[in-house]
Amino acid sequence: MNPLLSVQPEYFSQLASAEAVNAFRMLLNTEAHRLKIPKALINAPLAENTPDGGIDASVNAPADLSEGDLIQGGLNCYQIKSGKNFKPWQKSKLEKELFNSQKASLENLSPGIRDCLEKNGRYVFVCFGHDLTDQQCKDANKHLTELFEKCGFNHSKHLILSQNQLISISERHPSIVRKFMGHEGEPFIDYEEWSKHADMQQKLTPSDGQSKYIKQIRENLKNLDRHHIRIWGEPGIGKTRLLFEALGDEQLAPQVIYTDQAEAFLESAVFRNIRLNDSIQAIVVLDDCDPDTLSRFLNRSTSAADRIQSISVFQENDAPSGVVQIEAPSLSEDEIIDVIKQHYSRSESELRRWAKLCGGSPRVAHAIGENLAENPDDPLKPTSMDNLWDRYIQGPRQTSPTRYEKTRQVLRHIALFKRFGFAQPLEKEAEVILSLVRDRHRSIGRGDFQEIVKDLRDRRILQGERTLYITPKALHIWLWADWFDTYGSDFNLDKFLDKLAGSLSEWFHEMFRYAEASDTAKRCIARMVGPNGPFRNRDVICSESGSRFLRSMTEANPEACLQCLEATIGKWSIEDLKKFIEGRQNIVFALEKIVVWEDLFQRGAKLLLKLAEAENEFYYSNNASGIFVDLFSPGYGDVSPTVAPPEVRFPILQEAAESNSQAQRMLGLKACSKALETLHLSRMAGAEFQGLREKPDLWKPKTWGDFWLQYERTLRYLIEQISKLDGTERDFAAQIVLNRARGLFNTPPPLPDLCTNALKDFLADGILSETRVLEVLEDTLEYDGEGLDSSVKTKLKSMRDALIGSSLSGRLSRFIKLDRPSDNLDSEKREKVFKELACQSLQNPQKLLSEYSWLVTQEAKNGHPFGYWLGVADNKCSLLKSIASAQAEASEKDASLAFLGGYLRALFERDYEEWENLLDDWASHEIYQKWIPEITWRNDLTDRAAHRIFSLIQAGLVPWTILGLFRYGQIIKQLSENTVIDWLNILSSLKEPDAAHIAVELLYAYYERTDEKHPIPLEIGKQILQNSELIGLPINHNDILGYEWIDINIAFADQYPDESPEILNFLIQDIAAQGKLTERHDEACYKLARLLISSRPIQCWKMLEPELNSNDHIRSYLVQQWLSGGILDDESHGVWPVIPLEELWRWIDEDVEERASIIASIAPKSIEIKGAGLVTRELLIRYGERDDVRGRLMLNFFSGAGWGPASNRYRKIQEQLRKLRSQHEEPVIRNWIDETISSLDQMIERAETEEERRDW
Repeated sequence: MNPLLSVQPEYFSQLASAEAVNAFRMLLNTEAHRLKIPKALINAPLAENTPDGGIDASVNAPADLSEGDLIQGGLNCYQIKSGKNFKPWQKSKLEKELFNSQKASLENLSPGIRDCLEKNGRYVFVCFGHDLTDQQCKDANKHLTELFEKCGFNHSKHLILSQNQLISISERHPSIVRKFMGHEGEPFIDYEEWSKHADMQQKLTPSDGQSKYIKQIRENLKNLDRHHIRIWGEPGIGKTRLLFEALGDEQLAPQVIYTDQAEAFLESAVFRNIRLNDSIQAIVVLDDCDPDTLSRFLNRSTSAADRIQSISVFQENDAPSGVVQIEAPSLSEDEIIDVIKQHYSRSESELRRWAKLCGGSPRVAHAIGENLAENPDDPLKPTSMDNLWDRYIQGPRQTSPTRYEKTRQVLRHIALFKRFGFAQPLEKEAEVILSLVRDRHRSIGRGDFQEIVKDLRDRRILQGERTLYITPKALHIWLWADWFDTYGSDFNLDKFLDKLAGSLSEWFHEMFRYAEASDTAKRCIARMVGPNGPFRNRDVICSESGSRFLRSMTEANPEACLQCLEATIGKWSIEDLKKFIEGRQNIVFALEKIVVWEDLFQRGAKLLLKLAEAENEFYYSNNASGIFVDLFSPGYGDVSPTVAPPEVRFPILQEAAESNSQAQRMLGLKACSKALETLHLSRMAGAEFQGLREKPDLWKPKTWGDFWLQYERTLRYLIEQISKLDGTERDFAAQIVLNRARGLFNTPPPLPDLCTNALKDFLADGILSETRVLEVLEDTLEYDGEGLDSSVKTKLKSMRDALIGSSLSGRLSRFIKLDRPSDNLDSEKREKVFKELACQSLQNPQKLLSEYSWLVTQEAKNGHPFGYWLGVADNKCSLLKSIASAQAEASEKDASLAFLGGYLRALFERDYEEWENLLDDWASHEIYQKWIPEITWRNDLTDRAAHRIFSLIQAGLVPWTILGLFRYGQIIKQLSENTVIDWLNILSSLKEPDAAHIAVELLYAYYERTDEKHPIPLEIGKQILQNSELIGLPINHNDILGYEWIDINIAFADQYPDESPEILNFLIQDIAAQGKLTERHDEACYKLARLLISSRPIQCWKMLEPELNSNDHIRSYLVQQWLSGGILDDESHGVWPVIPLEELWRWIDEDVEERASIIASIAPKSIEIKGAGLVTRELLIRYGERDDVRGRLMLNFFSGAGWGPASNRYRKIQEQLRKLRSQHEEPVIRNWIDETISSLDQMIERAETEEERRDW
């Protein structure tokens, strides 16, 4: 117990008789209250001279009272003695007191005491004048026993209480102690009483940062040289709660004196006592102590600093020098979630949503958590939050009511906006807010506004540098609602918006998502979107800002916003809706939020359907079509898109599927497909989180039967609709059933049977192909077989076996039309199947003949291996003519040479010469000529085959583009070099980009993509690699071309170093044309260029010179950017490490006025005394006196692209320059660094200003 809040024995010793009686009366009543004893059972008269018969007070306590020392169960009678003259351990003194100086007998016993003992009560003798020793107590109790036995009370109950016991009982009640010690009404409490405050009893699980903070406080207190500690931090982050935890140490707590009235404490008697009484050791805690009060406290307590340690708590870091300052840590979002969980348990996503409102403040988190538990629909309900926010507005200093009201008015108006510009160059936004304040409160002037904003920034309620925002967000929302509750009844949107400047309009709109916090604000929304409001104007809805505003308002008043949309876009024509582009997606997102609510679902979904019918946004899946279809997801809980149950949603699906509009019917069918999804139920969360509304209870089925019922309803409906549809819609609907079949087979009855029977009907009606159905059946049995119901599994196997059968047609469909990964796992088994099919086909040539129509098309996925084994079995080529005939009849669109190519592959292996002769023969027949290149590629490539293709190309009988086939794989390596050169020559002779492209890839395949590399012939290499048709290839050419061109040029330049300037020149031409060769291959391109320049530096530089200051400025810019190392990689120095510097300086000196600044613009972004940095360093030494050079070089260092905030990038450059400054002694370099650092300061400021305005 703190000595200041302990009763000293001397206090009881000096009490007069009446004072002792009254002191005991207070103590008895307070203890009886603690034990919940009714007042009616207590008899404690005020005056000492009241006739008492020896008893001064009594309590008739309940018999079952289990706890108590001063009071026990039954009758308790108290006799009170004060002063030191009475000594109860002396028998004579006791005898005189009990028997009124007469003989000890029952007749002479004081009536009150006699009555107590006769009623089997307990007699308590209270001795205020002495602190009895154990022996004295024993003696006194022994004497009482003997004296009472003389009166016939052999089993009397009695107790002696002296000062020690009275002090112990008193200390249970600090208020009593303060009265006894003369501290009543003084502004302080001890640690024990502090612990009873509600906010100190909140559960605390310290984070790592908080544990460190607590440890830091304790360590500083245990260091007796640390006389004062200043705790500071943002309001509400738990500074006092954490300090309380820190002072809970058993060595510290007994010394604690706590006050939250620092000003009053300084004038209190207890503070004087602390200062003057040398025996007192204390830790004084001054909560919410402003700097002036702290200064006075420290000044007055200096003389007692060796025994008094103190801690002050404030929001601002403004303590005098020499004082230990500790910043209280804010809580992370996860830690705030843990605080809210103590009161309100929900999903992680929902708790995180509320945590974002708390601004890291545990105080706000506790308040919101408690309110959510009691008022989940209104987490900022004023009755529970007003006092908290008043503390924020009031601040730690006691301010006048006028000042408080002005602060509140300014905050209310600031809160209308998500954020606002305050400092230059954004001060216009603050001016607008001041004018709004003054419109309603003329007494608030510019000076008041500036002072209030400064105070709010000092207290961290307003945060930011140039663009400010209110924190915590919960306070911001409460203030916003407070403004509307106060002034919203006469709010005029048009007049209000006319006054706004900068980004205030957009930030004003965004705050309306929290209008749920104010009934007046919701009524404002209803007016704005109502019949006479601005949102009935098409131009407003069709604007980005207007539609975004409506989207925000939807979160607070979805009903009113839905009515507005029904009256506007709901009445537009399809053509009008197709033209609706700007603002469209905001309206789609607004409707997505509206349909979350069951009572609004059908109306909102109809509007989404209408927008989807007129879809014009095809780049995103969350367009109107995608969101409409997703409304019918069978997912439940967090995966459900709405509160509306399936039976409420189904009529909208039905309406769409039966619409007169084909577009709507297709959307209805897609909705059916979504409704039958079983395997991947997922959803992007977000639409359900709306402003301050509690997360809606998204649909959950009451039973699993309800869950599967929605599938049955949709499947039956879809099957029924298919019978009414025709053409593409019918096929599309049947395909939905097939696509969902695998999942439906794994559901409870009757869904599997419904699905199986539907597929059989579709097959019978020719709506679905047997191959597709067979594929689904195989997938289901293979991948889901173990989990299938046995009866379902049996039926599926039966259906599959019936489709395959034992016929040649069925088996070909299964193994040739289907190319299943599992079939390929066992190559021997696969080969055996193909062999069996080949033998069965030879035995039934007429049946095989009927299958040719699809075997020669892309439908035959395994056509090549089957054709090969058929060719192996048909060693007399008896089927060749019929296969070739079928191939000739196949439509060009669907034809595939895989089957025929596989068949001829067997011939090639069996009789190479016969194969060659056959293709020679076909080369003379128009119908077969076009097959020869691909058949050759599918078989093998010989010089004879290559010349055959070459001849066909020369004769114009097949297109030269067919040579592109041979760039794949390594088949071209089988040719002789002369044959390859023939091909390359014919390609290079064509003035076609595609021909040039193919030539490079063939050259690369033959000379570079091999372990045994051939030297590249000089002329053919130049001819192919420097073909002008390669310059600026269109974007549809693949990226690998550039890689191959660069790679083979490296080999070519290595073989022919003298060609380096010409190769570089060609490279520059492609760069200037933004060509495909160099695009996306920066590092490889620089590798080639460095090789070329280092090989022939002077000649290569001569190639570069005219490009750097060409009259074609775009061309020069592109080359300059490439030379600089590009804008995407500030660390790359491009080709600078190999540039011949003497040639560079010579070139600049020929025209310093123009050329020095050009090089400054592209020089390496480094001034290190090594590597490429030497170029920039020498440039500054030679030309750094020129303003244009310094300026261009500065901009060069600033340029580039990166990730993250621009201010961080600029700051990094600044730090690097500061480190490098000491390495340079040259004044011109140092001056340039200083100028650049100064300019970066301005750029960092501008970037941070913009970054502040983008972030929330």
